[in-house]
Amino acid sequence: MSDVVPEFPLAAAAVAPLRAKSEMAGSADFPQLWAGQAARLNRELPAAELTRQLAKDTLEKLRFLGIMASPDMLAQAAALATVGRRVSR
Repeated sequence: MSDVVPEFPLAAAAVAPLRAKSEMAGSADFPQLWAGQAARLNRELPAAELTRQLAKDTLEKLRFLGIMASPDMLAQAAALATVGRRVSR
């Protein structure tokens, strides 16, 4: 985290004008999305690896719960699970 970022909740005041103008324009570009207390438990990793892990975890949970998903939805999730992997030929 940057040392120049204000502590919570002071950051909200810094982005309030941007958020207000964005909301008046019908945009949700500047919402306040706080990470919570567990943010420091996270680790840095490439976006492709994060995407693969999220897709893999989601597929496992859907299968565990027995939720019926369309073949198209499962294919999209499976494709996301392979993002960034090299294809051997």
